[in-house]
Amino acid sequence: MAGSPHNVHLVIPLPLELYSRIFSFVSLKRDLCRLSLTSRMFNHEAIPFIYRSVDLTISPQQLSLFADTLATNQDATLMSIVRKLAIMWRPISLRPTQSAIIAFWETCGRILPLLHNLRVLAFNPGPGTSSKWIFGKVVRDCSFKLEAFHTQLLDLEDVHSFLKRNPTIRHWTHQSRIVVGGTGLRLHDMILPNLRSLEADVEMLAAIEGSRPLEEIRLHYYEGDLNLDSSVLTNLGLFRETLVALTLERASCEAGIDCADAIKFIAERVPALERLSIFDAYKPSVSCQGISL
Repeated sequence: MAGSPHNVHLVIPLPLELYSRIFSFVSLKRDLCRLSLTSRMFNHEAIPFIYRSVDLTISPQQLSLFADTLATNQDATLMSIVRKLAIMWRPISLRPTQSAIIAFWETCGRILPLLHNLRVLAFNPGPGTSSKWIFGKVVRDCSFKLEAFHTQLLDLEDVHSFLKRNPTIRHWTHQSRIVVGGTGLRLHDMILPNLRSLEADVEMLAAIEGSRPLEEIRLHYYEGDLNLDSSVLTNLGLFRETLVALTLERASCEAGIDCADAIKFIAERVPALERLSIFDAYKPSVSCQGISL
C-alpha cells in the first residue's frame, strides 16, 4: 500500500532550503541537537542553528569542551558559523589556584582567534582572574569585527587597545566601576566612532572625547560614590543631537544627588531627549528617623 510506513522509498524529500527554514523555527537547542542526530542531512542543516549563538556561562567544563570541538573541526565550518559568544568563568573552587586562572585565559586564547565571523561577544572572567592587559593579549590576533561588546569585571585598561581596533562596535556594555581620573585613559573620537548604545559606570562619560551617534545611554552609580554631583553628566552634551534615551541607575549610590537638580542639568545639555529614567533607592529623610508608629 502507498500509505504503508515500510514504503520508505515513496517518500519525497523536501528541498534542503526548506529544512533549513523549518529548523529556524525550533527555539530549544536541545531539540535542534536531537534533530542533528537523526541523519547526516539533518545534521548539516541543524548545526548552523546550534552554534550560531554559543553560551559558555553555565558550567566550568563548557569552555574547554568547546575549545576541543573547534580544534577537531577539520574543515573550519564551525568556526565561521559562530556569531554570538558568551564566556563567563565559573571556577569549581571559591579560591581558584593560579594554574586554574592561567588555564582559563589560555583556553580563551584557543577559542577567540578562531571565530572570524563573531559579531557579539559577552565576556566575564570572574572575580580575581583579571590582571592588567591579559584580555588584550588574548584578543590581539583576533580578526573578527564586532557589532556588540559586553564586559564585566574588566578594567578600562584591559579593553582600551581592543576598542581601538574595533571601530565597528555599535553597542558597548562595560559593567565595572572605574575612576577615570586615576587611569589617564581617554576615548578619543577615533575610538568607537559608530557607537549607538552605551552601558557603563557614570564616570565613563568623563573619558569620552568628541561626539558619537549615541542614541541610548545607561549609567550606573556604584556603592561608595560619595563625591559625585550632576557635573559628572557634563559630557552628555556631546550627544545632544542624537541621544534619545537616558537611564541613571542610582540605587546603590550613597551620594545625596538631588533628582530635581539632575533633571534640570540633563535638560540643559540634552534638550531633545525623549526618555529619561532615574532609579533611586529609598532613603528616609532625617525628619522621619526615630519616629515610632
